[in-house]
Amino acid sequence: MLTRSRLAQLHDNRVEEVTLAAPGRRPPLSRWLGEQGAVTGHWPAALGVAWVIVFATAFALEPAPADPNAAVPVWVVAMSYAMFATLGTMVAGLTRRQRLGLVASVVAGGVALFGAVMCPISGHHDSIGAWWYLQMAGFTGLIGASLTGLRRSRSVSPTPVG
Repeated sequence: MLTRSRLAQLHDNRVEEVTLAAPGRRPPLSRWLGEQGAVTGHWPAALGVAWVIVFATAFALEPAPADPNAAVPVWVVAMSYAMFATLGTMVAGLTRRQRLGLVASVVAGGVALFGAVMCPISGHHDSIGAWWYLQMAGFTGLIGASLTGLRRSRSVSPTPVG
């Protein structure tokens, strides 16, 4: 039976002290690496599926290069390494449900968006078509979803009182 004294006892067992960061201050990098920076909900799985869908669609819709025998510029190789590094960091972070995975997703989305913008500018493709707009929209959407996940992920660390 729930009595007033039992209710007070239950309430006392649930009290937690919560520390909040001051408004306008950014959390330190350790927030993205530690347990207090946990990503809650379905964000890790949903973002991972979204990356697979957008990446597969982007490559499926992209036309053949203007000159398939042209040498690959050094900046493209560097960008590719950066993309693989950020995607690996994203997968590692999201599988451990850490904010670092979301941050890496934002960076990977930026690198992919930069690559999509540079494709026609660098002469890799002759024209801009629907494929280009879809790539831009997809990578921009991934950046937006990652930023939304960052805002909604837990940023306080409850510690028991007593």
